[in-house]
Amino acid sequence: MNKLRIAALAALMAPALLLAGPAQLEGTWNITIACDGAPPPGFPATFPVMHTFVPSGELLGSNSLAAAHGSEHGEWIPVGPRQFRYTFRFFVKDPAGVVFGYAQVKQWIDIDSTKTKLNACRFIGDIFDFTGRQVLHSTGSCQGTRVEVDANQPLGINPGLWERERERE
Repeated sequence: MNKLRIAALAALMAPALLLAGPAQLEGTWNITIACDGAPPPGFPATFPVMHTFVPSGELLGSNSLAAAHGSEHGEWIPVGPRQFRYTFRFFVKDPAGVVFGYAQVKQWIDIDSTKTKLNACRFIGDIFDFTGRQVLHSTGSCQGTRVEVDANQPLGINPGLWERERERE
């Protein structure tokens, strides 16, 4: 009877255990966005962004399109082994640089077994004016690599100073 209870408990806990442990997405990623078809007005067909995923489930992002929109803020969740979904928003500017609304982007990604590259990445993006009216819909793909810590001696630092700093750690 105890074996049956343990088996039942294990079966109930399996989904939670699948998603538990290190999230594998946490950290900063260099990502290249590629729009399907014609890009939205003011956006190139491809452009780089940086997304930082923090352990508590928030996302902070910046991009190369400062003239078109602002910083990105959102939330992420794990949905399977090395699979994640996230949603973020950012303010959108017109060609004169005036903020007229916001964009909401929903993205899903899978990362490779080394946890350093995005295997698959798709997004759906919508732009809304401040009344909530949708003014644009876009889809696309992305690819990316994790920003890795370089533990080697940084350039331009006195080697003796570098060694003393490392000894303090």
